[in-house]
Amino acid sequence: MMGFKKIHYNEVIPELVETEIGESIGARTQSLSTFQELGPPDLVHLTKRSSSHTEIGTYHHVLGTDVWSCASATVYLQNMSFTQGETQLWFGKRSGYKVHSGVLCCYNAFSKQDVRVSMKIPGGCDAYVLDERGEKRPMLADTTLWLETYMSGILRSFLFTDDETYFVNGCRKINPLGIGAKATQEALDQFLEAFEKLFFKGPLLGSKPIVQLPTLVNNYLVDGLFKFLTISHAFGRALAVLERLQSRTSTPLASLIARLHLMNQQEIKAVKVMAAGIHQHPRDAPLLLVQAQYCYDKSRYDLALKCATKAVNASPSEFEPWALLVKCYTKLANYEQALLALNSCPMFTYHEPFLYRLPTPHKYHFPESAYGRIPEVWNYNGTDNGNGSTSSSNNASDTVIETTNGNDQEFVDPGLLKLPAPSLRATFAKAYELLTEIVKHIGWDSLLKYRSIVFVMEEEYRKGNRSNEDSIPAGSTSSPDEHDTSTNGNVQEFDEVSLGGSKSAPLTANGNIKSINQTTGIRDKRLCERWLDNLFMVLYEDLRVYTVWRAEFIHYQSQQLKYKKSALEWEILGGIAFRMRHYDEAMEALSNALSGRFSSRAMWKLLDLYEMKIKELVASENNRTDRLTPSTSASVPASNTSVTPSLTTSATSVVANNSHNSNNNSGYTVAKLSDKILDVTIRLLSWNHRWYNEFSPKLFVIVHEISDRDGYEKLTNIVRAKYGGPSYEGVDDLVMTYLNSLKYLGFDNELK
Repeated sequence: MMGFKKIHYNEVIPELVETEIGESIGARTQSLSTFQELGPPDLVHLTKRSSSHTEIGTYHHVLGTDVWSCASATVYLQNMSFTQGETQLWFGKRSGYKVHSGVLCCYNAFSKQDVRVSMKIPGGCDAYVLDERGEKRPMLADTTLWLETYMSGILRSFLFTDDETYFVNGCRKINPLGIGAKATQEALDQFLEAFEKLFFKGPLLGSKPIVQLPTLVNNYLVDGLFKFLTISHAFGRALAVLERLQSRTSTPLASLIARLHLMNQQEIKAVKVMAAGIHQHPRDAPLLLVQAQYCYDKSRYDLALKCATKAVNASPSEFEPWALLVKCYTKLANYEQALLALNSCPMFTYHEPFLYRLPTPHKYHFPESAYGRIPEVWNYNGTDNGNGSTSSSNNASDTVIETTNGNDQEFVDPGLLKLPAPSLRATFAKAYELLTEIVKHIGWDSLLKYRSIVFVMEEEYRKGNRSNEDSIPAGSTSSPDEHDTSTNGNVQEFDEVSLGGSKSAPLTANGNIKSINQTTGIRDKRLCERWLDNLFMVLYEDLRVYTVWRAEFIHYQSQQLKYKKSALEWEILGGIAFRMRHYDEAMEALSNALSGRFSSRAMWKLLDLYEMKIKELVASENNRTDRLTPSTSASVPASNTSVTPSLTTSATSVVANNSHNSNNNSGYTVAKLSDKILDVTIRLLSWNHRWYNEFSPKLFVIVHEISDRDGYEKLTNIVRAKYGGPSYEGVDDLVMTYLNSLKYLGFDNELK
C-alpha cells in the first residue's frame, strides 16, 4: 500500500542488566527439573564488551522465535548483536558496548530438555541440550529434536501471547508466521508439517487447566492447531492433515474434523461427520460434546441436553461436559437440576503458568520506539508494563460522573480491592460463570430458595442428626467441620458461613453426590460441596457491591450531583458488572475508568464487550424473530435484586428498573460499535508496540473481522484519517502490518 512506511520492530529491544554475568542462564539451568507443561518463554542472553574491555551481561525473553534449525536460531542472535550493539541507544545515549557472544535458550516441552544455541563474534555457533538433571550433550543432526523445539516455541506464542498470567519482565512477542508472502506461506507449511509429525506426542504437553487428563484430541498441541486456524484459515490443508492422521490411528478424530468444518462455516459437512462418528463410536465423549455445543448454539436446548447427558456419562471425570449440562438445564429453566449438576462438576487444582524465579536485575532498560505512539496511551503515570495508565476521553456521562486522577490507591475503597471473584481460576472461574448465569435468569432471592430446596441446610442436618445419630450412611461425614475442602481457586475461606445464615451440609469423603436419609424432610436432598458453598459467598459479595453502586449512582443522578470515583474504582466496578452480566453498565464503568487513565486490562475487557454487543446486534438484524438470548434485565425480576439487608426493596427495584432502561435504550448501532472496536483495537496495538509485542492472535482475528465488516479500502481510509497525522507517526503502519499479514496468509477456504 502506497504511503505507508515499514516498521522495523527490532529497532528497540528490552534489556535486563545482570548483577553478575550469566546469572540468568544459571537460574534457568537450576530450575530445569521444575519446568512444567509448555515451560517458560525463550531466554536470550548477550554478553557485551566496552572499548575499555568492561563486560556486562544482559538478557530478555521472547515468544515466537524461529528455532526450526540451528541456523534460524543464529539469525535471531545476529540481529540482536546488530541492534543492541550498533543501533539501539543505551539509556538515552549512544551505546559504547559491542556484543561479542550470545545464547538462545528454548525449552523442548516434548522431551523435557532445554535446547541452547551459543554464538560468538567473531566465531561460529554451537547447539547443545541440557536435560532435567542439567547434563549437557551435543545437539547433533537430530531433526526430530529440532522439530519438537520449534513446535514448543510456536505453541507458547499462539497460546500464551494474550494470556496476562503468562507474564515476565522484558519479553518480546514476535510474529511466528513471518513477514512477507513467501515467509508466511513457508511458516504455514512448517507448522502443519510439524503438527502432523508430532500429533501422537501431543498428550505429553499437557492441557488447559479445565481438562483433567490430556488425550490425543484434547491437549496443547490440538489447542495450538485451532488457534493457528483462527489466524490462518488454512482449513483445507488442516483437513487433509487430520484425514491422513485418522488413517493411522484407531482413536476417533471426528471431533476435530467436525470442529474444523464448523470453524469454516461448513455446517452440513460437520453434521454429517458428527452423525457418522456417533454411529461408529456412541461413547466418543469429545464428539458428543461438540454435538451438544452445536445444538446449544442453535438454541435447541432439548437436543443439547440429551447430547450433554451422554457426554457426561461417557466422561464423568471431565469438567466441560458437566458445565455444558448445567448451561442446558439453565436455558430450559430447570434450575434445581442445574444446581445439582453444578454441584457434581469435578474440580481440579489450578497451577499457575510455570515461570521460574530469576535474580533481581541490576538495571531495567525499556527503550521506547520512535513509531506507533499514541500520546494518551504511552503517557502513563508510574505504572509498569503490565497495566499502564493515561488519559482518554470516553466518558459518556460527564454531567454526572467525575473521575479522579492521581495515585489510584489513595482513592480506592479497600472493600473493592478485597473482592475474591477476580482471583478465581480454571474450573472455579468457569463454575462461577455458570452460577452467575443462573442468578441472571432467576435473581438472588429465587436462587436461595432453589438452594434450600436442593441442598441440605444446617438446621435440617442438625435436626436429623439429633433425631437419629445412627442413621448417617457410611462414607458421609458426621460433622460439618470434619472435611474442609479447599477450592484451589485462590478464594478465601468463609468459615462455613453460608448465605441466609445457614451452613453447608457435610461433604462426602470422595466428593460424590449423596442423599441424606436421616429424616423424611431431607431424604431427597443433596450435600453441597464446600467449593460451591464458597462460590455462593463470592457471588453474594459481588452482588452486594453492585447493588450499592447502582443505588448510589441513581441517588446522585436524581440529585444532579457529581458521582466521583477513581479510575481504578471504575475499572473494578466495570469488572463486577461484567461478571454479573450487566454489560451496558460494565461498558459505562470501563469507559469512565479509561477517561482517567489508560489501562490495557480495561481496554481488553471493553473490547470483549463491544464484540459481544455487535454480534448480538448483527444476529438481531439478521433474524429479529429468533433472538438467541433474552435481555438481561427482562430475566431478572426486580423483587429478586436485593442482595443485602442494608438496601431496601424499593432501592433495589430502582436499580433493576434503571438497568432495564439502560439495556433497552443503549443507542448502540453496528456502525457505532464498529468505530469503537476499531479505536480500541488501534490503542491496544499501540500499547502492545510500546511493550515490544508485534503479535496478538486475538487482535489478528478482530482486525480480520473489521476488514470483512467494513471493507479493506474503507478501513485503510479511516485509519489514515484518524491516525495519519504527525502526532501519531507510525500508528497507521501498525494497522497496515496486521492487514498485510492477513493478505500474506491467503485464506485457504477450498473445502469442497
